[in-house]
Amino acid sequence: MKYNGEKFRARLYDGNSFMISISSPPHEEGGEGFIYKFQHPKYGALVLKLYISEEKAQKNKEKIQFLVNNQIRSEYDYIRYCWPIGVVTNCANNFFCGFIMQAAFEGSRDLKILDTYYLNKTIQDIFPDEHRGWYNRYELNTECGLRNRYVILLRWALALHNLHKNGLYVLGDIKPDNVLATSDGKISIIDIDSMQVKTGKLFYSSSAHTAEYCPPEVLLHIERIKTIHPSYDYFSMGVSFYSILTGTHPYANTKILPPFDKKDTYNKISDKIKAGLYLRGKNSKFVQTIEPYNLHKNFDILPRQIRILLDRSLSHSPIDRPTTKDWCITLNEVLNGI
Repeated sequence: MKYNGEKFRARLYDGNSFMISISSPPHEEGGEGFIYKFQHPKYGALVLKLYISEEKAQKNKEKIQFLVNNQIRSEYDYIRYCWPIGVVTNCANNFFCGFIMQAAFEGSRDLKILDTYYLNKTIQDIFPDEHRGWYNRYELNTECGLRNRYVILLRWALALHNLHKNGLYVLGDIKPDNVLATSDGKISIIDIDSMQVKTGKLFYSSSAHTAEYCPPEVLLHIERIKTIHPSYDYFSMGVSFYSILTGTHPYANTKILPPFDKKDTYNKISDKIKAGLYLRGKNSKFVQTIEPYNLHKNFDILPRQIRILLDRSLSHSPIDRPTTKDWCITLNEVLNGI
């Protein structure tokens, strides 16, 4: 379904409404729909998401209405949730077709900028066209850069803790691509509409998963999994935090030893996660670092309490994984001790 020259009405959580006219191509186009960015005189920078089909829209209608009616706000001025704040209907037929959400902080980009690392390369080398505020501030091999990464991760953990604490929501697709940040450390959580919502008899499943960030208990039964536990998010956090603090995915850049080295069996990261082939996990004797390009050695210079949380995230059972609160406490301690 293409939208051009059509008019829509947005009905917001506060009872107000306004008209939107589409007269230009979308800023982004994805598997679920089209993204348009615009400025509203009262509500500021907003994003309009229009579903790609009527079927997709109807499938998400009740969930979006629930999210609009149950706003979560951040108590910190450096954390923002790109939360649905209004449902959108087509003026031609009054059918639900999408929603309005708050835009991320101006100047934001995803955290792949901290997740992407090459030996002897700076952030400026890898991202030469990025905002210069990222340069020299977040280098992995400097004390200043590592400290600023802790700040980013603390704010990310705070945002997730606030989201988890009422027990209604599990994000289900936590990864560096799905959090936006400014070079001075403001955090925006996106893809709110795809998370799991569960309260009483009401249940809306998570609609997005990325295999490289899925915990083993989910990957092993992915076809049957309907409900996900917060421990799913704890595992995904551990993978993301490990990548940002070492320069490599915890299950990547390793050599797999017999009997797990069979051709085409454990080539994918998701296969290694399912088999528990983590460098410091129960099957560590079957995993070997690759010299001289061993990025995992960056783990060894991290503060002990952070190393403990990373190992608990990646090598323990779901009930033993550190929570968002555990991460907030530990990162605060580390930053106060620097």
